Amino acid sequence: MIRKRLGRLATVFTASAMALLLLGVGTVSASTPGWTGSNAVAILDSVGPGKDAGFTVTLKNDGPGNISTLYLKADKAASYVSDSRCVTAPTLYCSFGAQNVDQTITFKVAFTVGSAGSFTVNFSESANGFTGSDKGHNSRGDVNPFAGTASVTTGGGNFDGGVNVGGDTYADDQSVGRNNVQATKLENAPDLAPVTIQDGGPTFACNAGTHCAHLIGEWSKLTVGDGTVGPIKVTILVYGNSVSGNPDPSTLFLLHTTDAGVTNWVHDQCTYTDGVVNNADCLAGLPTKVGKNYQIVAWLATNGGIRGGF
Repeated sequence: MIRKRLGRLATVFTASAMALLLLGVGTVSASTPGWTGSNAVAILDSVGPGKDAGFTVTLKNDGPGNISTLYLKADKAASYVSDSRCVTAPTLYCSFGAQNVDQTITFKVAFTVGSAGSFTVNFSESANGFTGSDKGHNSRGDVNPFAGTASVTTGGGNFDGGVNVGGDTYADDQSVGRNNVQATKLENAPDLAPVTIQDGGPTFACNAGTHCAHLIGEWSKLTVGDGTVGPIKVTILVYGNSVSGNPDPSTLFLLHTTDAGVTNWVHDQCTYTDGVVNNADCLAGLPTKVGKNYQIVAWLATNGGIRGGF
């Protein structure tokens, strides 16, 4: 299975009226008393320019009184929101109605980041309490601002990352040449899963014996930060002039070094049942030549580094 790339954080702050759990990109803070919350998971530490940063937001009424109306808004338009009680434009706005003590609301939302620098979306919630529902009306009229920040990676054609919203393909610049010897494309990413594809980044060890003797292209790093998804389809295209020996494309294979440091020699052909792959790690057909370039398509079941060889 695809493993989470980032661990859990444990920053927790407490107050009195509403518990907020935000799973998102970057950091979250609360500046107004009257709420409790924690930043539990940072889904991605970087997001490609123009890609989507995704959040899962959980709102809980800690009491002591019931809430007649709970609102949430943001200062930017959203590209996606999972709850029908929210609208995405001109800015995100949600009206959730009544919420009893200990009741919880969870929804997912994504925002498209800019092209440079950092990206920040500011949220605020407000809640009205039932008149006389608690002593001092502690649930009435509270407002809490908090913010989520996503780091935007810019420059270079070898990085692509973000959260998959309404699409299933991630690819960087697919034109290969002397200055870009490999391009990597990922498909089948689950909706709202954080995805990172990076060519020519980290170097991975190859411990597959003689299969490590003739490598082509460069290492690409694959990260899908969702531990529940199935196989991911990956295509690498290697610049032909960078490959010595002019190998027969049908002899190519894929080396896959997992995050655990184990290198798999991926050469078996995939088998399918009703179009679903049965045996990742595997090749989705024989490697081919595309013009003068070499292409390898595989289904992988874990994160890590990938590179071609012959």
